[in-house]
Amino acid sequence: QSKPQSVVENVFNENLDIALPPSSEKSEKPISHNLDSTTILNVVKDIDLSDPYNWPDSINSYLRVDLVKLGPRRNINIKYPISSIDKTERQFSNSLYSRKLSNGEFIDRQWLVYSVSSDRVYCFCCKLFPSHATNLRISSLATVGLRDWKHISERLKMHEISQAHIKSAIDWSELRQRLGKLETIDKAHQILIEKEKNHWREVLKRLMEMFAKFDPFIFEHLKKIRDHKTHTHYLGHDIQNELIEIMASEINKIIKSAKYYAIIMDCTPDISRQEQLSLVIRIVDMSLDDEFTNPTIKEFFIDFTNICSSTGLNLSNVLLKKLKDYDIDIADCCGQGYDNGANMVGQYKGVQSRILNQNPRALFMPCWAQSLNLVLKDTAKTSARAMHFFGSIERIFTIFSASTARWGIFKKYCHQWTVKKWSETRWESRHSSVKAIRFQVKEIIDALDEINETTNDSMIS
Repeated sequence: QSKPQSVVENVFNENLDIALPPSSEKSEKPISHNLDSTTILNVVKDIDLSDPYNWPDSINSYLRVDLVKLGPRRNINIKYPISSIDKTERQFSNSLYSRKLSNGEFIDRQWLVYSVSSDRVYCFCCKLFPSHATNLRISSLATVGLRDWKHISERLKMHEISQAHIKSAIDWSELRQRLGKLETIDKAHQILIEKEKNHWREVLKRLMEMFAKFDPFIFEHLKKIRDHKTHTHYLGHDIQNELIEIMASEINKIIKSAKYYAIIMDCTPDISRQEQLSLVIRIVDMSLDDEFTNPTIKEFFIDFTNICSSTGLNLSNVLLKKLKDYDIDIADCCGQGYDNGANMVGQYKGVQSRILNQNPRALFMPCWAQSLNLVLKDTAKTSARAMHFFGSIERIFTIFSASTARWGIFKKYCHQWTVKKWSETRWESRHSSVKAIRFQVKEIIDALDEINETTNDSMIS
């Protein structure tokens, strides 16, 4: 089977724009496919060299360096094709990327690379650094690739302890270390640049100090700097706070000019577990636009307020105090909207009832989004199949989150989405929980199997 001469655009960007050694080099074997070094240079720019199947049979030193810099690449999210072997369907599995030691630990087989083009696996280091010793057995992992999925585990175990593989792995490691020294040289060079920069800054500083002795303007400027009198700028906190106050004043004017308004309020804990109350004012802006009245519904965020108690009494008191601070009359309130919590919608002690006592025209409207969430939640509880389905998803999350070791096993197999615990009041949170399982069924099953093999917890079985 001949290899393609053009697969995908160059993955090296500019790294492969190099001149290959002359074809007269004695150390290089003749290149197959009847291509000379110039043709190889043109072809290699258009080939996906992250796939070992596309590598030329003879790899020169320049290409070997670039391949080591690129390193072995994996795409664990692809769907592996199924092969029929002995009337049994088999395929490559991501679990083969790891080797289980006798003590139960797992180590990554960094050298193992799967080829999408040929549906075979290769040894990255053995293909890059082939052994020419006649007394060493050359594995197909270093040449044409391996696709014996029935015996793949045994073949990989035999290969990684072979002398040829160990020698190639040492050569790969030594070349990576030599290439890594170039980074150390760059860092040392950068240190020299920084030292040079600091040197000239000190020179400039002394020049300014000398000029200050003869120039009154420079003298005053340096004096302000020493006395910390020039630190006020547009990015400073003083100017930023002043700008915020100016914008708040303008928003307050717009709200007052509209006269009538509605209140939107909710509480939520922040990252420090401090309960925060957010207040939004909704108005109909009747301001003139090009000499014509253009009514526009607008919502203005007022502020966040730390609260120590989320009772209806405390929240209503905080709300009334905020309106008073901004000189907004509660008598002009024509509507209020909150979630469906008892502290908000309670008929006698909720925030809405307390505001209605202050202003009977402040009609209450519940949050329709949360109301829909609650309807869906209660509807799902009437279905035994739905309860069993979501209960199973919740159980999967509980299994993996029970310990850091189990979560590590989960992350080992599932890299795209994580299982999540949903919120009781937010139905849409179930979407993320279901999505993580829907598109990673095989990976989650593999992770559960490993947990079952490494633990004696009856909860798994």
